Amino acid sequence: MDDCVQQAIRDNPDTDAKKYIKQLKHIENQRRNSSHVDRTLNGTREGALSYILIPSPSEYPDEQRNDLNFNYRDIHTMWQRIEPKNGKDTHCWEIVDQQHEVEHLSLEAMKLHFSQSNNTPLTSDFWIKQLMDPNAQKAILDGSQTNSDIFPSITDQAYQ
Repeated sequence: MDDCVQQAIRDNPDTDAKKYIKQLKHIENQRRNSSHVDRTLNGTREGALSYILIPSPSEYPDEQRNDLNFNYRDIHTMWQRIEPKNGKDTHCWEIVDQQHEVEHLSLEAMKLHFSQSNNTPLTSDFWIKQLMDPNAQKAILDGSQTNSDIFPSITDQAYQ
């Protein structure tokens, strides 16, 4: 929270830090209470995400923020910021709640996430062909698969 308060003070030097923290706490309590009442009265809803959290601009180094091409809402920029420590070192988040933005950012994040499996051993042409074989599938599922000619060592042919 300190980073958020410091950013608010930098953005508006007239900000009283104690008042700002008190306001943030009040807003969070209202949000929590409202959410609890809503869940109690309406139950949980299934469906699309209503918001996502992204690192606020203050989470990026000054030299990156000062770059004319810097876009903190770009999924690749966010990914580079979050990925090294899985977001655990991110202290100040921004809420994105515009539905079209939530959908766009969610889709882009999923594309990035699932593309990580490209070029891993089991996505090579060799393994795709082997794993499409009904006999190999049956052997895997019933536990009778052994290291045989059907499944050579990963180091031998995994990337062919």
